[in-house]
Amino acid sequence: MKKYLFALLAVAAMVPATAAHAETLRLSGIYPAGSDEAVLVERIAVEEFGGPEGARLSFILEDRLRDVTIGGEPWFTVLPPSLANEADGILQGYAEPRFSESTFRETREICTERDEDGDCIATREVEARCIQVNVSLAPEMRLVGYQGDVIWAGAFERNTSSRYCPRFDDKPDFTGTLESWLSDIANQARHTLAPRYRVQDLRIMESRNGLDRALRDDFRAAVRMTDTDEATACDMFETLFVASPETPSLIFNTGLCAEQRGDFALAEARYSLALGNDRSDDEGQEGLQRLEQRRRADRQLADREAFLAPDDAPEPMVVDEEIR
Repeated sequence: MKKYLFALLAVAAMVPATAAHAETLRLSGIYPAGSDEAVLVERIAVEEFGGPEGARLSFILEDRLRDVTIGGEPWFTVLPPSLANEADGILQGYAEPRFSESTFRETREICTERDEDGDCIATREVEARCIQVNVSLAPEMRLVGYQGDVIWAGAFERNTSSRYCPRFDDKPDFTGTLESWLSDIANQARHTLAPRYRVQDLRIMESRNGLDRALRDDFRAAVRMTDTDEATACDMFETLFVASPETPSLIFNTGLCAEQRGDFALAEARYSLALGNDRSDDEGQEGLQRLEQRRRADRQLADREAFLAPDDAPEPMVVDEEIR
């Protein structure tokens, strides 16, 4: 994990500590791939998928996987299909859109008389035969290991429908929709197969409920400080927490500050405390879920680092019992 950790620290140093706008704290870190098993794949090949949309999807996927970086380091070595036998994993798939139609009746208004300028001056209602077109796309994908074992398999479904009446409307064109779906599905597959580095601005709690009046001015100052100096704002929140440890906003905000600086143990303690406070909302639960995701990402990075360790790494020395 050291390789990715050091690279990540370099990237994190370039991320401005100041939030994008007031009343937020900026958090950055690695979040896990959807598949724990897939993170052991470093050399990957993407076969040309079958189906009418398969070739296009496989091309988009190959580009997405080639662009994956963690801390500035490429995550995959993308091999051409001709070198698939040298890959740790081969991505295979099939993508075919499904169309179905059903008819229905709808009342439409038509013009029955126009004036000399072509403007309609009389109308009547008619019953029109109309069609509902249903479209779905659920590409099947699987990542196969070099020994033929299935490392991961899944399908990412998209669907929509459109109604039209042939006498009155143009037939719907789903070309743009399918193209958008392919891009979304490729992104979803990328997030399943590899971790991602994420920067997000999370709102602090600003409520002063439960806070002693003598501390409210300092609390407002701390809230304003998040716009210019998050570290100082966090120090102010921590000082206020010591003075008022049962205030929901201070419990959550100091947890968020701890998470920001990577003190996950303290963050977990504060988020858990927030959950036990009947005046708190669900921010604490969301914080605990983020921490679990970050820890899962750490486990994935450690597993990958161990998998990629050189085979010729020195074995630990064993002292002969007789010599000892």
